Amino acid sequence: MELGQLTDALTTHLPGVVRWAGSVAKRMRGFNIAIYGEKQSGSSNTDALTLADLSVQELLVGALRDCDPLFRQCRIEAEETTGDLARFATESEYTLALDPIDGTNNFALGLAHCAISLALCERGEPVYGVVYDLSRRRLIHGG
Repeated sequence: MELGQLTDALTTHLPGVVRWAGSVAKRMRGFNIAIYGEKQSGSSNTDALTLADLSVQELLVGALRDCDPLFRQCRIEAEETTGDLARFATESEYTLALDPIDGTNNFALGLAHCAISLALCERGEPVYGVVYDLSRRRLIHGG
């Protein structure tokens, strides 16, 4: 597996999936979707959790699992515990780092500055990213 193959696969498969997951998250924003007591770090910035976090991660992990077998050869570091995380490699020079709703507090309050974020790292260094700005409905991806 080479970096170019992975970035090509991400470019092909992820933009549509991330936009779709963003649409689901935006729709969920209109409901009381807060989940209390699941995270216990003591920081309100990192302990915020919504049903949208769990749902978006489930959608993205499922897409990564099924869209291209290359993705399952990567390690996955996901902020939440949802999704078929065990289907990904436990060791690899490539890691997919996923934050389903980056800025959960802002998201839950209906404020701007929240996004769906996925990064591809090679030996710990970010080399490619997909970010969907939920407020502006704008997708940015590339290396």
